[in-house]
Amino acid sequence: MKRFVSIHAILLACASTVAATGCGGGGDDRLLSSLSDADFIDLCNDVDNELTADQIRGQVAFGCLLSEAFQTSCDETRLQDCITTGVDGWTGLDCTAPAADEPIRMCDATVDEFHDCYHAQLDQYADLANATCADLDSTGTGDTVPPECVAIMTKCPDAFGGN
Repeated sequence: MKRFVSIHAILLACASTVAATGCGGGGDDRLLSSLSDADFIDLCNDVDNELTADQIRGQVAFGCLLSEAFQTSCDETRLQDCITTGVDGWTGLDCTAPAADEPIRMCDATVDEFHDCYHAQLDQYADLANATCADLDSTGTGDTVPPECVAIMTKCPDAFGGN
């Protein structure tokens, strides 16, 4: 499978707590560490509204592919049923503010840096919108992340698994 696992921690952090921080849309140099609870929630709602159908389907497909990876063999019908069920049940991102002690609250990356990284990753997930069992055999070429994510992973390693 493509090297989505190496960047999955960032996307999970986004989707579960702060997906929104990336919604600056350009020119937003606020630090993630300076955002209020209301900022996190408002921005998350904005990002949720920006998601394309392929990005949603790709995120769901990634989870289903992970599930299939732990089976004896990948079953195409089961995989497609999982994707269809996940997409049909999609209700949007869970837009809640992160707890005060979560690493994102100490992150000194800007909203724009987060936005650029988040959308680069969503574009990678969109590539899985039409996932099949054959995608489990695609190994990729290393643990690379989108170039847009280097800054945020460097500035916020505890939040996003950087160096």
